[in-house]
Amino acid sequence: MPPPAQALYCDADGVAARIGQLAVNLRADDDPIVLDYAINRGSADIEIKLRSKFPAADFTQVAWIYWAAVSFASRHLCRHRLNSVPEELDTECKEAEADLDKLAAGTLTLLNLPRFPGGVAVSNQHVQLGRFPQLAVERPRSTNPNNPTFRRFDLPADQIPPPWDGTR
Repeated sequence: MPPPAQALYCDADGVAARIGQLAVNLRADDDPIVLDYAINRGSADIEIKLRSKFPAADFTQVAWIYWAAVSFASRHLCRHRLNSVPEELDTECKEAEADLDKLAAGTLTLLNLPRFPGGVAVSNQHVQLGRFPQLAVERPRSTNPNNPTFRRFDLPADQIPPPWDGTR
């Protein structure tokens, strides 16, 4: 089975550091590609949660993503040959999945990831709350006739023009 065309967010050294080299050797003794398969599955667990939220992000630069992928890959390696996953590793993976769900929902942020577009919009328009149904949006305006941005205020959208007493 060829590996998928995706970025790998962990490596064999991280998996060996997480569960020990002996555990890796015992679980991958029949087929050496099992470790690569587990790493691909751990990276795919990250991809499936975050690619919809961060389509162009580089997750390889985030240390937390690396260790979450290591935990997922270790879990998949432990499941090889239908073995059970240690309780501590299973709890760690469930916490990482919950954090990934929060990250995808936008309630949790990581500093190295880009922000999701659609934040606060800055505008130069102000809402003028007048009598119903003449709600209008104020346009940027000047009441000084000597100002080149002077505009007339006889449009029906401008119910109450600002006073100009000549002192400004």
